[in-house]
Amino acid sequence: MRKSIRETSKQEKDIIPIVLLANVFLGIYYNMSIWYKVANKMYWGMIITGIGAAITIVLCYYYIPVYGIFAPAWATLICYTAMTILAYLIGQKYYPIPYPLIRIAMYLFFSVMLFIIQQWIKVVCIPSSMEVIYTLASGSILLLLFVLVAAKIEKISLSAIRKSIRKKIAGNGGTPSSKMPGCNRKIRDTGHDLSVALLHSGFLFRKI
Repeated sequence: MRKSIRETSKQEKDIIPIVLLANVFLGIYYNMSIWYKVANKMYWGMIITGIGAAITIVLCYYYIPVYGIFAPAWATLICYTAMTILAYLIGQKYYPIPYPLIRIAMYLFFSVMLFIIQQWIKVVCIPSSMEVIYTLASGSILLLLFVLVAAKIEKISLSAIRKSIRKKIAGNGGTPSSKMPGCNRKIRDTGHDLSVALLHSGFLFRKI
């Protein structure tokens, strides 16, 4: 019984990265699906959601007996990915929005690469007796690397971020957008991209 519980616990940990990535795509879908509300074409929301539900049901029906709890996790990821792609492609026809697709893809790719590096460090370099400490340390370092690279890409200096936070704490958060300094506008405008990518970087801590 003890072995069975350990194996089940390990499987539950292993699906966390899949579910995290699925929720990243769900967040992207929420942003990309705004078009059918603005364009008054709400029926597209029902159609896209129905397609996603059908994908999930079919994949779970056929693959749960084979892959167990991994099947719903992968089905959820495939479902949300398909919904995101459909929302973007259809939305560009009815309400075109110039999303920074290359930048979004770059963040996702970089996050996955950091996750792979962290897993390699865990398997090759971390003794089992110190797994939690080493995993937390390596994950924190890689997460900091991600933040620094993202700040470099978005051309946001750390001093500007600290200055913006101080202004918010001091009660200056109500500054009109038109009067906001260029650097603060940049921080505001890129906040969504960074938040999505930072959520995705939760991969790094899946084994804790």
